[in-house]
Amino acid sequence: MNTDPFQVLGIPKTADEAAIRVAYIKLVRACHPDQYAGQPMEHDAAERLKEINRAYDTLSKKITPMRGRHEDDYKNTSDPIEEMIRAGQLEQALTHIDALPHSARRCYLLGLLRFRMGELEGAEAQFRQAVDLDPRPAYKAALRQAQAVVSSQPWYRRFFRRG
Repeated sequence: MNTDPFQVLGIPKTADEAAIRVAYIKLVRACHPDQYAGQPMEHDAAERLKEINRAYDTLSKKITPMRGRHEDDYKNTSDPIEEMIRAGQLEQALTHIDALPHSARRCYLLGLLRFRMGELEGAEAQFRQAVDLDPRPAYKAALRQAQAVVSSQPWYRRFFRRG
């Protein structure tokens, strides 16, 4: 059994959160024991799936949501509105965001808020606006992650979007 989560998922150590998630989903689909039901490989697939899940859990604890940065970098964020979103104070954060003028930062913060609320397509649209206004790396990383999450949804969730 391999203990390096990057090797288990078959990704480089420089992989961002979106790449980690994509690799995880591909491996789960390929190694799920339901595909081997009644076959001799069913037990091996179940063990492999446990190993994949452990690796993903390990990496997802180290990577902070929406930023693709490690926790040590993330702790130094000084934006109070981002802190409110992370802390789950969504209504308070929305009040502060509404007071901001239209800008890339406002679009980015709205994207973070929508992502936290589970409005993935809306978050992706807000991140895209932020990148169009100011293509800074943090905004691009957030857009890439939102796109990865939206594209990993089952087709029926994308087809029957909430109005």
